[in-house]
Order: sequence, then C-alpha cells, then structure tokens
Amino acid sequence: MSELDLRETWPAFLAPLETGDEKAMLAAFDDQQRAFAAAVLALDAEALASNIDPAYELHNHTAFFDWRDIYHGIDGMMEWAGQINDTAGEFEIVVERIERSGDRLVTLGQMRASGRTSQIAAEFPWAQVWTLRDQAILRVDVFSEHDRALAAAERPS
Repeated sequence: MSELDLRETWPAFLAPLETGDEKAMLAAFDDQQRAFAAAVLALDAEALASNIDPAYELHNHTAFFDWRDIYHGIDGMMEWAGQINDTAGEFEIVVERIERSGDRLVTLGQMRASGRTSQIAAEFPWAQVWTLRDQAILRVDVFSEHDRALAAAERPS
C-alpha cells in the first residue's frame, strides 16, 4: 500500500491486538498512527470518522498544547485536528509499548513534532488510554506522562 489509509490500517491493527502478538501489534500500530497523522494533517473527516464511535471523546491531560479538556464526536475530532494543523508542520507518535486490559488499550511512547511556522522540532513522552467499543474508539485520554496514563488505565471505565 503506497499511501496508508486509516480505513485499512485500523482493522489491520485490531487483528494482532486480538491475538496478543506484540511485535505485530507494534508494527500495525505504527502504520495506523502514520495513517492517522496523514488524515489529521489532510483534515480528512471521512477517514477520521471511520474508526471512532459516534459517542467518541478525546480527553486532554497534557500541558504541551493549548487544547480544550474534552472534544466530542466527529465535530470535536475535526476541531482537534484543525488545532493540530494550525500548530504542527508534522507529527509522529512512536509507540514502544502496548498493553490491553478488556476494552482498554494503553499505548506508551514518544511524540515527535515540529512547528508549522517555526519548524522547531520537539520530542516528549506521549501516552494514550483508549477505550474501545465494538472495534471502534469510544474514548482516548492523552497524557504527556507515562505513569499518569498507567494509573488512569487502572481506574474503572
């Protein structure tokens, strides 16, 4: 596949997630994140809506970006994508570890980004706690500290 498409990479990620094959999970997640970044930077609403539940929420627990605390549904996803687009020339999430517990998924790694105007590059810890429902993303909690994400994952959903 020359250009990664979120509508294809998300189901490809779910397959090794079900089998627990960590190496395949990390490789598939890398493709999924590259497709996600491309969809965000292209403001591709159709692709971004393809793997989220209608009740989707993104909860921001970082201080790095001037984001709202909570974004709702595809409208919230598109608002968040617009804010990323306004500030980031490009970004990449490099995941080093994935843990699954029931309907929850924790990804731990690094965010690499550069400013759209300044082109100044930055790298910092990045973690997400995903809540899945029927193979779609219901909620994502975003953290810039791994220990906070792991603690959040232990709380009931």
